[in-house]
Amino acid sequence: VAVPVTCLVLETLIIFDFPAKYDLILLIYSCTLFTYCFHRVWPNKYNYQGETSPRFAWFKENKTLFNSIMALALVSAFVLMAMDYSDKLIWFVPVGVIALCYTLTVIPYQGGWIRLRDVPYLKVFLIVASVTYVTFCLPFLYYGWGELLFRMPITLGVLSRALFLFAITLPFDIRDLDFDRNTNLITIPGIVGVNNTKTISLVLLALFLAAESISY
Repeated sequence: VAVPVTCLVLETLIIFDFPAKYDLILLIYSCTLFTYCFHRVWPNKYNYQGETSPRFAWFKENKTLFNSIMALALVSAFVLMAMDYSDKLIWFVPVGVIALCYTLTVIPYQGGWIRLRDVPYLKVFLIVASVTYVTFCLPFLYYGWGELLFRMPITLGVLSRALFLFAITLPFDIRDLDFDRNTNLITIPGIVGVNNTKTISLVLLALFLAAESISY
């Protein structure tokens, strides 16, 4: 996950001719890597008991390596943040809060506590919004060009990125359908079905291509 997210950030920097700032790129990579790892290991009732897919089998067999990678990513993120004393780091706060609430049970619900991702239908929209923000909007905000996000064709670029991410995220919801049902998580494939979800994904890809052709 961290590699494609970082590649999308690089794409934004290249397309819009941002100055090369490798500490920003490495910071995004480290934060994304830690967030993904943390989501997999955080102990709660939603742990992947009984999961038999190859990726979870690898995780169980390589917990020490996995935890070491997560720790290294966290340390790297703190070091990179310590190197940047500017107020630009505040733009990481919104997505950081969402990332933590996505994994931690911080939302009161029916006498208990749930994660942000457990809110019905919200999972895919959280992912799309967060990754769109990090890979497209964050570079503009970090470099002080945030006002451009509200001007065409940049606004269309934001929409294009969101459409693309929405289209490629839905298949992962299809992959996780059985697990999500077992944890009583309501997602789009669980409501409209697998075939309809595939159709929605293809329509979103078509809209993405249309937006891209207009933008560039």
